[in-house]
Formats: sequence, structure tokens, C-alpha cells
Amino acid sequence: MADLQTDFVMSMALVIAVAAVIILLFHRLRQPLILGYLVAGILVGPLVVSARDSVELLARLGIILLTFSIGLEFNLKKLRAIGATVIAAATVEILLMIGFGFQLGLFLGWTVLESTLLGAVLSVGSTLIIVRALRESGGLDNERARLIVGLLIVEDFAAVLILAAVSGLVSTGGINPEQLGTLLLKMGVFIAAAMVFGLAVVPRLVDYVGRQRSGEILIVTVLGMCFAMSYFAIVIGFSEAIGAFVMGVLISESKYASDVVRRVEPVRDLFGAIFFIAIGMLVDLSLFTDISHFIIPTIVVLVVFIVAKFFSCALATFTFGFGARSALGAGLGMIAIGEFSLMIASVAAGNENIRQEIYPMIVVVTTATALIVSYSVRSTQKA
Repeated sequence: MADLQTDFVMSMALVIAVAAVIILLFHRLRQPLILGYLVAGILVGPLVVSARDSVELLARLGIILLTFSIGLEFNLKKLRAIGATVIAAATVEILLMIGFGFQLGLFLGWTVLESTLLGAVLSVGSTLIIVRALRESGGLDNERARLIVGLLIVEDFAAVLILAAVSGLVSTGGINPEQLGTLLLKMGVFIAAAMVFGLAVVPRLVDYVGRQRSGEILIVTVLGMCFAMSYFAIVIGFSEAIGAFVMGVLISESKYASDVVRRVEPVRDLFGAIFFIAIGMLVDLSLFTDISHFIIPTIVVLVVFIVAKFFSCALATFTFGFGARSALGAGLGMIAIGEFSLMIASVAAGNENIRQEIYPMIVVVTTATALIVSYSVRSTQKA
């Protein structure tokens, strides 16, 4: 046991030290820190094989805390403020991207389950990467930026549902309309029941704890509620992420939500970083020598994603009444997949029903689009 603990501590020291150096470099180069974590994971992965299971366990905590934090910032008032037209445009865009990804998977010779996974991965953009690119290129206080942020908020909500659905489909090893319909129905009932009963209890409980003026009691209480809901989601057959997200939305209705967000952020950042590092650690570097089965399909997926995302966002927003310039800006500003796509892909990692090159392929495409979007977002200022 002592040797195992020593090995784990040594591995974590190596992982965090390498990550610190790389993200400092990426920060100086003004690149998204997510890329630094991925690169760090890819580099240290072959060196810490013995501690990989422990790191992956910590990464699962990262998924819970990331989705919980997104739920905290995704309150129901914000959803109502977005407007029906943005919600409708985002819904159409997401459905189009799922369709494009599914057809691309079939074109590449993948199974229906693998093609569905690809469609799910490509359907949602990266809030962290795109919002940062918007801030650096001219701020968020203009019409096109507000439209893009609105689309991202709806995509975040959809991504949690997609993540839960993909988790269910992957665990069964197949997909059929009846199974998918049952899964969506169960998910709808779960969310509706959680909202109805949770809104009556959770905000009041958090308000009561918040009035005690103890930050320690508040953070322990809300994290306990987060993990309890995550466990309940797992018990009924969903991903832990949807439970954490729903609890975050419920707590966001509390008067002390901003205090909760401030106290949760450091914990989220730590385990979130470990999650992205673990994502990189699972990439097999030997795949980069396989031109026909990895390099070429990765390039095809990257090109199709860029074209399809631009087309889907521009078409959907233009159709629902936004001007041509705003639609063009939305199309150029949404070209990045990120944190949720990596979470969805991680569900399939190691699954015997899904070819293993898909996972590192998504990591590479995520890295490439994170670099591309900073330039495409700048071009929205000229569009």
C-alpha cells in the first residue's frame, strides 16, 4: 500500500509540474489553457502508466465539478433572457451538426453507434475557448458576440443532455429508436421531477445555510448536494454529469449563488485541470504514425466540422431573423469544440464497441479548432 501511495504522489507531482510549465508557456503565447493541459497529458501519459487509474478517478471528479459550475452559471432567468429565437436557432444548429457528424461517420465506414458518437461530439462548441477568444478580439458587448454567447448557453444545456444520452447508449453497446426514445423520456422525467421538487427545497436550504455566515459550512453543504444528485443520476442509469448540472441549476436560484460560485471555483479549476490532463494521457502517440487510419480521417473530420459548423450556425441564425452580418459572424465565431466534446468522447474511451482511434482523434480536432477559432473570431469584427 505504501509503495502504491508513493507511486501515486510521485506521478501526481510529475503531472502537475509538467502541466504548470506548459500552461505557463501557453499563457505567455496567449493560447487557451485547455490546450496546455492536453499537451501536458500527452507528454506525461507514457511516464505515469501505473497511476493512470487514480488520475482517471480524479478526472471523474473534474467532470462533476465542471458541469456543476456550468449549472451554477446557467440559471433559469438567463435562459429566459436569451429569447425564443436564439433558443430555436441553436436547436436547429445542434440537430444539423448531429446529422452532419452522423453521416460523416457512416462515410468513414464507422458503425451506427460510432457515427452517433461523432455527431454528438461535433454538435456543441466550447464556451471556455470561444468566450475567451471573443473577449480578446473586441469584448462581449456587441450584437454578434451576444448572439454567439446565447448560442453557447443553449449548447451547454443541450450538451449535458447529450452527454447523459451518449453514456446510456454506450453502456448498452448499441442504439435503436425504441431504446433512444425510452432514454430521452426517462431523462425528461428526471429533469422535470428534479426541477419541480428541487426548486421548492434547494434554494431555501442554501439560503438558510448562507445566512449562517460560514463559508466552510456553505461549500461543504453545496458540494454534498452536488455529489448526492450525481450519485442519484448514476443509480437511475444516467451520467453523473447531468445530476451535477441539475443541482447547479437549482442552487443558482439561491440568493447566495454568487457566493457559492466564488467558493467552488478553486476546487473546480484544480479538478478541471486534472480532467483535461487525463484526457491527454489517454492519447496513444503511436497512432500519429498511422496515416490511413488516423491522420487522414482526423483531417477529414476537422475540415468537415469547420465547414458544417459555419454553415449550420449561419443558416440557423439567418433563418430565425438575424441579419446576414450577424449570421456570418455567428458562423465564424462558433468554430471550436472543447470541454463538453471531450467529456462526451471520454465516455467512449476504452469501450470495446467503439474503435480506440476515435478518442485521440477528437483530442486532436479539439486542439486544432482551439487554435483556429482565435483567428476566425477576429474575422467577425471585419464581417
